[in-house]
Amino acid sequence: MTNQTRLRAAFRTLLFQLMLLPVLALATPAAPAAPTPYPTVNKVAKGYGADPVGTVAALELIYANPTHPERAAAGRALLNTLLIKKQAAEAKALAADLLAAPPTDARGEAKLLQLELERRYAAGDWEGLEAIEPRATVASQDTTVPVEARADLLHHLMTVYSRVPRLEDASRTLETIITLLGDKPSQRLLTALRAKGAIHAMQSQFPPAIEALVAALRVGEALGEPVDTGVLRNLTGIFIYLGEHARAVEYAERAEKEQRGQSPTPEERMGVLSVLATAYIGAGNVEQGRRWSQEALAFGRANQLPTGGALNNYGHLLRDEGQFAEALV
Repeated sequence: MTNQTRLRAAFRTLLFQLMLLPVLALATPAAPAAPTPYPTVNKVAKGYGADPVGTVAALELIYANPTHPERAAAGRALLNTLLIKKQAAEAKALAADLLAAPPTDARGEAKLLQLELERRYAAGDWEGLEAIEPRATVASQDTTVPVEARADLLHHLMTVYSRVPRLEDASRTLETIITLLGDKPSQRLLTALRAKGAIHAMQSQFPPAIEALVAALRVGEALGEPVDTGVLRNLTGIFIYLGEHARAVEYAERAEKEQRGQSPTPEERMGVLSVLATAYIGAGNVEQGRRWSQEALAFGRANQLPTGGALNNYGHLLRDEGQFAEALV
């Protein structure tokens, strides 16, 4: 196996890992907040942080009353609490009840479908997905629902497609999200562009992947966000795969430099160090490849992180230099 072939194979195995952060960016519920058109439920749900037990009890009372005008909204808020607490069986049962009832309003329908898709993603539950898809499509096209809510619904549909996996459907859904949001920089647009780049890369559609990731960098800059070193790392990986090593080194060096001024997690730091070493190795820069391989290995060991990828690349570098004994250590 040639050095280039090995590096391309190593990158392909990382594609699913590279896509996780952009795909999950909107997937974790923060609180069981109900939309503002439901004043009673919204007021109750706001107390969840200070009194989760009391809040759930109050929501259950509303949901138990079949004539309460905000019963469905209370059910959605309860479903959100179950997702927060990772109570999968209870969430599935409640979601089934809510989905079986006639929709009360368009905004509530969009929120319910978003929560159901979120539940399915977390549980890996794809059974009966075909019954949800047309409802989600209709809700996402309802202009009485705020654009942000429609984009969030489609985002969760995309995350499900990415995991099934149905990558062409994920790409199509991301295009719809981006069209819906327009050109104005926003966090939702930034998330969609990150995900679009990763999904295209997973399908070996590299020109649109590069375009989306570069656009994500521009949107992040317009928002005043710190430079996204995850996007830079993904671009590095793509150019490694394409054999464009000078560009890979350029993006990897920028990622490492930017990250020094940020507070990355150990996993994020390890990822950048490893890809920088790989970029240099691909470019034939033995000295820098050795330096950053050693740094990645030392950092990984110090932080008890997996070092297999970095060790494998370093071993190949040593063998290419004829240092067979050292490569076996």
